[in-house]
Amino acid sequence: MKKSEIREKALAERKSWSQEKFELKNSELLNQIQAFIQPLPRNLMLMSFHSMEQHREIMTAQLHEILIHEPFYHQLIFPKVEKNTSQLIPYLTDKKSTFLASDWGILEPTEETSVRLNPTDIDVIFIPLLAVDTQGHRVGYGKGFYDRFLAQAKPDVIKIGLSLNEPIEPIEDLNPFDVALDFAITPLSTYRFR
Repeated sequence: MKKSEIREKALAERKSWSQEKFELKNSELLNQIQAFIQPLPRNLMLMSFHSMEQHREIMTAQLHEILIHEPFYHQLIFPKVEKNTSQLIPYLTDKKSTFLASDWGILEPTEETSVRLNPTDIDVIFIPLLAVDTQGHRVGYGKGFYDRFLAQAKPDVIKIGLSLNEPIEPIEDLNPFDVALDFAITPLSTYRFR
C-alpha cells in the first residue's frame, strides 16, 4: 500500500478502538519500552515527543516520568518546530521546564526554560508514527519533520519508532529522503531492522 492509504487506514483504526483497548495497548507498549531501555547505559541524551491526543498517539506522559527517574536517569529532550524553517529543534528539558501547545496542539518546550541543542547531541530518539513496515520504514503524518531532522543527526543515533500496531508489509512509495528506523517497539514485541 501507499503511504496515504496506510495513513488513512491507521487513523480510522485508532478511532475505532474502545478506550479500554487503547489503554491496554499503551500499557503493553510501555512494558516493552522499559524492557528495551533497561540494558542501555544511563544518562543518555534521549529525545521523545508529546503525543497528539486527537490522533490517539501513544500516551507518553507516563513514559517520560519513568525515563527521568531511577533506574534510568536519562536526560529528556523534546522537539520544537521552528516556524520560519519548519525544522525540528531539540531542547533539553528538566523538571522546571515549561511547555506550550503548538499550532498542532503538541506541547513544545519554551526557550526560556530549556536549552537548545544540535541534532548531533542526541543519542536515542523515540519517533511517533502511524505505521511501520517490516523493513523499518515509517508512515508519519506526512509533514516530513522527522526525516529532515534525522538527516542532520549523528550517524549512530538510535532511531526507535513507537507503534501501537505490529509492522505491515513494505510501503510501496518510499522517497529517497525517507530515513529507516533501527528499531520499532510495539505492544507485543521489539523489532530490529539494522
